[in-house]
Amino acid sequence: MPGHIGTDIAINSRKVLAGDESSALSADALALARRRMAAMGVAADQLTDAQIQAMIDEQGRRFRDDAPTTAAEAAKIMLDGVRNETWRVLVGEDAHRMDSMVRADPEHAYEPGFFQRMTEDTGWRLGGGGR
Repeated sequence: MPGHIGTDIAINSRKVLAGDESSALSADALALARRRMAAMGVAADQLTDAQIQAMIDEQGRRFRDDAPTTAAEAAKIMLDGVRNETWRVLVGEDAHRMDSMVRADPEHAYEPGFFQRMTEDTGWRLGGGGR
């Protein structure tokens, strides 16, 4: 059960969705990014396509590089859990905090306010990657 693990999943997902090895966004993806940014209060209409591309690239880099748990640390935690026949392997301190919060208040675990409290408690930043 992983928390935020520093991997290239955000970068690679974009490549897979685009159907090639390029990380360049298509016109449709740029339009979607503009709409999402506008919904978050960012004046996306004032940004060039290159600026949006750079922001998304930076978000992927930060997801990987600023994560509280590296991929190598996560692999060690998982392998140790398997070796020790651990029933549930929580990967990263943020996963432990998230698990505690859900167990303490499972009825509200899918409400937006719960997610906001969880991001504050775990140190996650909405839309920006890890710590």
